[in-house]
Amino acid sequence: ATSYISNVGKRCVDFFAPGEGVTAAALGDITLKATGTSFSAPYTVNQILKLYEENSSLSSRDIKELLKEHIHVPRNSVLPSRTGGFLKPI
Repeated sequence: ATSYISNVGKRCVDFFAPGEGVTAAALGDITLKATGTSFSAPYTVNQILKLYEENSSLSSRDIKELLKEHIHVPRNSVLPSRTGGFLKPI
């Protein structure tokens, strides 16, 4: 299910990233669970950097297409995005 804080739309959103109950690191070897796009955006950027690290000649279009190869579409998905799924870890 998508969060009430999510942007949605089959015309403007390609996929979803985790944004609810995300485990994040905090100072002092502490982890916490938090919710919000401030957690889903860094998750997605991390995945982009992993792809770019493997091949720095990739264009933004190439990276977008590679990200789409790492989408999990749940059975009977009704997620309102172009792919109907969410980004898995790369």
